[in-house]
Amino acid sequence: MVALDGIPLVAGQLCFPNDWCLQDKIGKSFQEIHQPVPTSAEQIGRSSYLMLERIKSDRPTWRANWGIKPSNRLNLATKFKAELQDLYRDITLENVGERCYFRVERQGLLRLPRTQGILFTIHTYQTELKILAQNTGQASRLYGVLKSMPHGRQFKKNGK
Repeated sequence: MVALDGIPLVAGQLCFPNDWCLQDKIGKSFQEIHQPVPTSAEQIGRSSYLMLERIKSDRPTWRANWGIKPSNRLNLATKFKAELQDLYRDITLENVGERCYFRVERQGLLRLPRTQGILFTIHTYQTELKILAQNTGQASRLYGVLKSMPHGRQFKKNGK
């Protein structure tokens, strides 16, 4: 078993980053890349790492990541952080449905048979919160998840 800090990011192409920048992550280990994520080390770091170790070249896998953002811009690289912070300030209970977007990343993982490296892909989907709110079941599930999240995770998810 490789140590948690043993898998470096060696190459990539990133079209639509969500609050990160590829050049800041190159050469860093899986653990170092995820260090800024609240509760990563304690709750999801080890299980995510074990998932990576278990990927077989003939069995690609995927996971999902989500967040709520104040823009429908696909490219949310860290260089746009100040602009996003300004957008958060203008959100009220009355306009949150029109101003915020539910963003989901479908992250694919495939072990390369010759090198044993892992190919990591991200496909981003997003929809206005007001559209999601029109479906009572989806809105209720999202509310339940948000209500049950530890404060640190809420903090990360809403971009503050």
